[in-house]
Amino acid sequence: MNYKTLFLKLLFLTVIVILSGCDSNKPKGTFSFSPEKPNQGQEITITYNPSKTNLKDAKEIELIAYLYSKDLDKTKGIALKKSGNVWKGNVATDDATRGLVIKFVSGDETDNNEQTGYIIKMYSEDGKIVPGANAGLASVNLKWGRAIGLEINKKEDYELFTGEFKLNPNVKEEYLETYLYSVPKSVRDSVIKVELDNLEKKVNLSEKNMEFLAGFYGRLGNREKYNKYKELCIKKFPNSKLVQNDEFTAFRMEKNLKVKEAKLNDFIEKFPQSKLITNMFYILINDLSKKKEYLKAENLIKSYPKYADAEMYNSVAWSMYTSGAISPMAINLAATGVKLAREEVKAPKTEKPVYLTDKQWKESNERSLGYVLDTYGSLLRKSGKNEKALSACKEAVSLTKEKQSDLNENYIECLLSSGYKEQAKKSLEKFVSSGNYNQKMKDELKSLFVELGGSKKELTGYMQKIEGAAKSKLVEKIKKELTESPAPKFTLSDLKGKSVSLDDFKGKTIILDFWATWCGPCKESFPAMKMAVEKFKNNPNVKFLFVNTWERVKDKKQNAADFIKKNNYPFEVLIDKENKVVADYNVPGIPTKFIIDKNGNIRFKSVGFSGKDDELVEELSTVIALVK
Repeated sequence: MNYKTLFLKLLFLTVIVILSGCDSNKPKGTFSFSPEKPNQGQEITITYNPSKTNLKDAKEIELIAYLYSKDLDKTKGIALKKSGNVWKGNVATDDATRGLVIKFVSGDETDNNEQTGYIIKMYSEDGKIVPGANAGLASVNLKWGRAIGLEINKKEDYELFTGEFKLNPNVKEEYLETYLYSVPKSVRDSVIKVELDNLEKKVNLSEKNMEFLAGFYGRLGNREKYNKYKELCIKKFPNSKLVQNDEFTAFRMEKNLKVKEAKLNDFIEKFPQSKLITNMFYILINDLSKKKEYLKAENLIKSYPKYADAEMYNSVAWSMYTSGAISPMAINLAATGVKLAREEVKAPKTEKPVYLTDKQWKESNERSLGYVLDTYGSLLRKSGKNEKALSACKEAVSLTKEKQSDLNENYIECLLSSGYKEQAKKSLEKFVSSGNYNQKMKDELKSLFVELGGSKKELTGYMQKIEGAAKSKLVEKIKKELTESPAPKFTLSDLKGKSVSLDDFKGKTIILDFWATWCGPCKESFPAMKMAVEKFKNNPNVKFLFVNTWERVKDKKQNAADFIKKNNYPFEVLIDKENKVVADYNVPGIPTKFIIDKNGNIRFKSVGFSGKDDELVEELSTVIALVK
């Protein structure tokens, strides 16, 4: 339950496209808006015809609008009204709005124009696209794309930036840092040198300029210039983000917990409004919990009520639960977490993330309450307070909409501890048929079926019927996500130095997993990937390739080999030494998995890891069966 411890593609052809404002990614007849060239501050009427989308049968549709200027400014959720065969709604813009990215949602289904978004750009009174509309769009995609469900494509974002800067060179400085991250590797060094040289020539460097120069030179390994701009920034702006980040890094690296706490106290005194303080609390509380210094962790939280939140109390309580330190203290910590989480649902004190609507923020806070209630219920159950535990876990499952298999499992344990076997069986049937279960719950359902009167002879048919619903649901979901585009070819060396090419596996289904040894989610996913590899080890038509990339060590091959050997993983590892293949596949983050069919086409892409081993294996197995 690691969630307890703690997110447009445009067909850009020429500058003429930018001038004309042609939204070439707009499916004909699906999406339109008026006025055709909206001015900043105007209300825009959106018309949506979902007949050719996955929302064609939707009973309710919500429009999610991401409004941006030089960055993402706000997110609005608008319930659309049906008029004949189309749905309509109005979005109010601000005087600073440069454009909008739109998607449509109904329940768990989303239409975001195949991860490119439906795009609206704002116009000036003379009928031209406002300066910064295209650069803002590229910036939103690069910085927020994953959080709002867009496919990040640095090449296209780079084209948006360069086209914008040709027309409106004055906006370049606003987007300089994000722009440099989009520059293709082939010209990156020369472009970065020119831009940094130009910035250094400014007569009066701002705080932001100095932070940018120090930060970028630091990443480039130029210690002389890093130190130069760092010292200038500290001297002129002693409370700058650069100074705060330096002290935060020193705090994070400190091993002595007493010294670490002193550094936290000093940081709070110097920068009481810093957004880094909460992260520092989490780090120190986690460190104390690992050493089972629970009382110190509790006293630390209580010493600073201004910064205390539900997750801090929950973090310590959950650590006590997992270590077996079941006690009244642990229960009281969890109970305080529940109290604070309820208050956050009713009247949020935390600032809403810019990429969430009010509705999404409320649902997020409700999920958080659900997680804290689950901790509370777990501790109560272990303490023998079964009825109270059941009440807490039932509410936790409800708040998380029965979608968290770990919480569902704990609820079942509470039912069984209280003697409600029939109710546990009915709940298990619902969880398994909806796909929100794990192997332990599946085994429990089998046992209850037989214990409550079912015969072993009937068990196979019974389970097939229950699991069939979940399988059908998963198949339909994956079918909607299948794509078909040529997989970039490559040749890389394996851990033995042998060259391996994509073409070596023509006629086979290939699972390509991009990973790194420093990547936590990658490593967390590997037990599940081991299960998948072993499941298909006797299938000659399925091949798993693990591409090690984005490493930060000198000997990348030895580093990967040591990791694989230490963990005894039966993986065929390829070394993307120059990070070329990861760029060719436009990987936004790792782990990312691609499934390539026998014809060499990418059919499926999965980014990240949910933390559920069984779910990952089932997903991969289903895709493999669909594309073979």
